[in-house]
Amino acid sequence: MRELQIVVDPPRIELRLSLGAPDAARARELEHPNWTFASPIDTVCSIASLCRAVIARDCRLGHDAIVPDHSQIPMYGNRARSLSLACCLAVAVVTATALDACSTSTEPKSGFGSGHPSGKMITNVPDSGKPDGARVSPGNILYVTELNTNRLGKYDFATQRLLSTSVPTGLVPTDLVFTADGSKAYVTNQGSGTIGVIDVASNTQISTIPCACTPLRVALSPDGETLYATSGIVAAISTSTLAVDTILPAGLWEFNGLALNPVSSLMYVTTDNGLIFEIDRATGQAIGEISSTNTYQDLVVSGDGRYLFIANESGPLEVRVAYSGGFSDTLPAADSAFGLALTKDGTQLYITRPRLHDVLVLNTADYSVTRLITGGAPRRIAFDTTGKVAAITNDSGYVTFVK
Repeated sequence: MRELQIVVDPPRIELRLSLGAPDAARARELEHPNWTFASPIDTVCSIASLCRAVIARDCRLGHDAIVPDHSQIPMYGNRARSLSLACCLAVAVVTATALDACSTSTEPKSGFGSGHPSGKMITNVPDSGKPDGARVSPGNILYVTELNTNRLGKYDFATQRLLSTSVPTGLVPTDLVFTADGSKAYVTNQGSGTIGVIDVASNTQISTIPCACTPLRVALSPDGETLYATSGIVAAISTSTLAVDTILPAGLWEFNGLALNPVSSLMYVTTDNGLIFEIDRATGQAIGEISSTNTYQDLVVSGDGRYLFIANESGPLEVRVAYSGGFSDTLPAADSAFGLALTKDGTQLYITRPRLHDVLVLNTADYSVTRLITGGAPRRIAFDTTGKVAAITNDSGYVTFVK
């Protein structure tokens, strides 16, 4: 007998779920929710997804869907008006979705594709430009940001060679992203404080967008209308008007990782002093926050939108439930992580560890870890359009191709 109740006691909502025998270890994301929600309505709207994610995870692991009988989600503010109605709606949504979770749940895939590198062929290609960021164009050309030469180096995956043509950029390019049709790219010129607009056909930076910051990472919305950049701030930039809006202002931290949830309007940003922000791209507002003492770097979201993989340079790799922020797992075998990338088929997570001079591969089914490469200071990872070849930049002056 599965039962769900939501009890309103402003300014707190109490979830009472009875789905099986108590098991606190497998229910900690509900028992200790980590997101600090900005308002009661944000909390209520998250309940349905939160419950479904937990239930589906237990079903995936082969357990009965188990959560604690009394789990409380903290809420802030006292807007009690319309709260009861919202809770009634949440009950209806959760009841309708959660009770069917076990019958429809399958092993969640972390990506969408059909392959991953075998890891049997590894080739290092020299690059004196100090390669850092890495992205693959829709035309299957690897673009690498070169910090020393202020350009984008281009590699052919078929021959694994650096092409003779390159793209001049601003100072200290660190990251880039392509439009869906591959006609343009946007590059973060960290040393110039701008975002460059690249015409791919002519290999030219045709304009720049001043962003009053030192941009580090960049992402593009699925509709191509909004560019997101992190540095001392988190900015949203209209690709049509080039207007810059600040989502999160400057603080006592540096924003690092940036990832969009593939199945919702949510976006996640990490900082180097232990913060993770959840942002609703539809409203441009931060709606959740996790606080810790960790040194967070890159993060990625599983293809089904359920899980966050978070690189932590000061401790174990973290796996969190996206909708609650609670821990799904911590992986000491993958500590000191910097760069992350999921394979196209979602079966593997590539992990760079510059401080430990290696690259790890995490099996996303059982979280086993294998050391793939040793040497240098590996940074960012990208996969070709087939998903079967990985490219890894190395601060020591080369790019590694893995087949």
